[in-house]
Amino acid sequence: MVKIRKFFIDLYVRQGVTYRTFYSRALKSLSAVEINSKIVTQSVNKVVEAYSRVYDVLKEHREQVIEAFTRKSSFDTGAAIILLERCELRRFRGDKAITPDYPDIEEYDCIATCANAFDVFSQPIAGQDLIDFRDGTLTKPLSARNMARAVFLLSVLEKLRYLPRNWKSSAVANQMLVSAKSGKTPALNYLYTSADRNNAEQYLADNTSSKFFSRESFYEKIARAIQSIVLRRK
Repeated sequence: MVKIRKFFIDLYVRQGVTYRTFYSRALKSLSAVEINSKIVTQSVNKVVEAYSRVYDVLKEHREQVIEAFTRKSSFDTGAAIILLERCELRRFRGDKAITPDYPDIEEYDCIATCANAFDVFSQPIAGQDLIDFRDGTLTKPLSARNMARAVFLLSVLEKLRYLPRNWKSSAVANQMLVSAKSGKTPALNYLYTSADRNNAEQYLADNTSSKFFSRESFYEKIARAIQSIVLRRK
């Protein structure tokens, strides 16, 4: 998105091409991507998902894209993330917003018990805490003993559709996740980097193979534990 914004300034603003021509050329120019040959399927799926996400926003949310690209003199990764997630939340059916069909509180309670067993947070949490975190209404932030592990847990919940895709920006905006050591909310870029480093989707897709896992077994164990909760509830 940051690179596409440069195409926007050059093609749409300076050269005056149509909006569709601008994003078509931009996406075509950025279509060459290096992937990890050791995990081809996962890499390709991730690239396709990312490009599909950007394409949908450029195509369906022209006004929001133009406003975001012209509002500031600079457009960084943080601004791109906010643009994507705001557009993705603007999904309407008729006059009403589509509300995700989330699981009931009993499932969140089970997951909270699992998180407590792994000491993810400095204080025990309840299912309602996760629901409030999901909805952006949590008043007492989750205090992470180890931020990377907390991000992984929350990323697993996102992949299993217990949290929305925009939970990271919501957590930062509403200061709902803090470090137990510093008491501070991590930067949005850190949350994305941490989630990429310990890819929850990868663990959930193949949590029997050690080749994808770091030397710490925490990620493997908690991914398995949460998956078993979900399968039991079904």
